[in-house]
Amino acid sequence: IRNDKINPSEKFDLIVRWGTTSDINSDNFLNHTDAIRSVNNKVGCRTKMLNAGISCPQINNIDYPFILRPTLHSQGKDLYLCNNIEDFNNGVAKLKGRPHYISEYIKKDEEWGIFIFQGRISSMIKKEPKTEEAKNAIAWNVSQGSHTFENVNWDQWDIKVALESLKAMKLFNLDFGRVDVIVKDGVPY
Repeated sequence: IRNDKINPSEKFDLIVRWGTTSDINSDNFLNHTDAIRSVNNKVGCRTKMLNAGISCPQINNIDYPFILRPTLHSQGKDLYLCNNIEDFNNGVAKLKGRPHYISEYIKKDEEWGIFIFQGRISSMIKKEPKTEEAKNAIAWNVSQGSHTFENVNWDQWDIKVALESLKAMKLFNLDFGRVDVIVKDGVPY
């Protein structure tokens, strides 16, 4: 059901939330709205992960180069690599007053998507760049057409990536979801 087409007085047996925080009448649901809100808040999410010892790119108080990102973003849009103050000022101008933060730039070797359901990994995908130029992109995002998803057989899963994703999912008390993990020199973030 689309959450914008629901009769608010109708009660549902089970609500499965994949990213939506709409208030829907049900006693049974997967993924609390608070958990979804906490992972959608990118600064708060990363701060919580760093404080818990989960590896992720550092935020704020970092040196160049870094990534300027809008606080609310999706599909790898509006990310700006800043090598100096001029790049930063240009990026801020392009964000047109939208709230933003800075993130450590890690030139990744790989990017994985790990699907987790109730504490268990159901599948893993690897993002594959279509070109050498795509491999050097800041965001490896399939929706932009520069990358593909490749399903990875369980016997080829990167165990360090799998374990880091499980820690992140547990930290936020999500029932299910996908954790994106980048890898640089064998270290998952």
